Amino acid sequence: MLIKLLFLHLISLQCVLQFIKDDEEWLELLEEVIKHPNENDIENAKMFAQNLLSEF
Repeated sequence: MLIKLLFLHLISLQCVLQFIKDDEEWLELLEEVIKHPNENDIENAKMFAQNLLSEF
């Protein structure tokens, strides 16, 4: 499961790399990225995992 999540993250990162060409855009993205994961992100991930596991 972790490998699948890492793979999806890598695909997302590759998509971002294709579209952001400007240094200013990179700075904006980095400013947002360093704010995560926060407590809300972690709670959402826990809920997602619980929901996913409950289906099996």
